[in-house]
Amino acid sequence: VQLRRVREFIAAHLHEPLTIQDLAEAIDLGAWTFARQFRATVGCAPHAFVIEQRVKRATTLLTEGSLAIKEIAALCGFADQAHMTRAVRARVGVTPAQVRLSVKR
Repeated sequence: VQLRRVREFIAAHLHEPLTIQDLAEAIDLGAWTFARQFRATVGCAPHAFVIEQRVKRATTLLTEGSLAIKEIAALCGFADQAHMTRAVRARVGVTPAQVRLSVKR
């Protein structure tokens, strides 16, 4: 139940800066306890999970829409386009522009 609430909170607030404190407060836990329980349940740190969700949403928007890459970065909560590019390349292996091009072929 708590994991579902955290996932929903992250999905609803993905475009905003999210801290461990924000996530912990969403389910009425302390930050340290939340981080420890989250890592034990999900298998990764809360920050890594949030970045993963942002990358997933970004790749979806890149493949389905025609928004500018800069707009997608803002919608997904990245600090800027370069931040999104680094995160997407690290997790998907290609740049956001390459993700978009792979769909148009």
